[in-house]
Formats: sequence, structure tokens, C-alpha cells
Amino acid sequence: MGWIDFGRVTTAGDEAVLVFVAVFWAIGFAPMAPYRLFDTHLLWDATQRKWAARRLLAGTILLDALPIGLAALMLGFLAERVGVWAVVTAAIGSLSIFGIRRVVHAAIASDPSKGWFYPPDHPNPPWERLPGPQNGFWRHFIPGICYTALALVPWLASGHLPRN
Repeated sequence: MGWIDFGRVTTAGDEAVLVFVAVFWAIGFAPMAPYRLFDTHLLWDATQRKWAARRLLAGTILLDALPIGLAALMLGFLAERVGVWAVVTAAIGSLSIFGIRRVVHAAIASDPSKGWFYPPDHPNPPWERLPGPQNGFWRHFIPGICYTALALVPWLASGHLPRN
């Protein structure tokens, strides 16, 4: 366990993390369009700039930096691990990507926060399908964080996996 040494030979665990994270990232983030996190063209619209910039910053942190950080964390845990269990552990850890959507919804589209990220007249808001208490912050954040914690599975298993 430690920092990633990019000069070392990759293992099956490394390759599995990269493949699973890439596939799950594409599948898990496909339904993120309604949140309009990367509507950069709105940065030039004076009436929308404030909300677009906030969503862009949140999207960059939650949809770019966090998954890349989780993948790097898993790669560090699986350094020098070999065998089928390294691949299985990488697959389970990579499932953490699916929890990020819940965290994004809690952070920017739940009742307490949506007014900070969207104008009052926002067309087709992502929270329309979740009326009342169903759109509460904790109802999305806790399951999202629990699912995102699957990235720790490689760390929990790393002491028990065979080494090179």
C-alpha cells in the first residue's frame, strides 16, 4: 500500500481497476445530463452565469476529481497484487462510481441546495420527479456515500491478496 509507482509493471488488479472504472464511469454518468453540470455555454449568459459556474465547479469536483481519486486510491491498494481475487476486488471497488450520482443529487439538486445551483425558473429540473420529502439531502447523500465507500474494498482486502 502506498503511492502509485507508474514505472512498475502493471498487475491484473491494476488493469481491472482501469477497465472497470472506465466502463462504469461511462455507464454511471450517462444519466447525469438533466443536472446540466457542464453547460459551459451558459457562462456567457449574464443571467445564468452564477448558477452555471457553481454547477461546473461541483461537476468538476464530483464527476471528475472524485472518481479519478477513487481509481488512484484503488490502484495504490492493489499495487503488486496478483490473481483472480485482485480482479474481483477491483471490480467490486469500481462499483463505487454508481454512488456518485446520489452524492451529486444530494449536493446540487436536493431541497436544501437546489436554490444555490439552479435559478428559480430552471426548465425541467431534475428534482421534479421527487416531490416533497423524497428530495431530502440525507435520503440521497447517505446511500450515495455508502455505495461510494465500496472503493475501500480493495484496501480492506489488500492484506489478504497474494503478492507478486
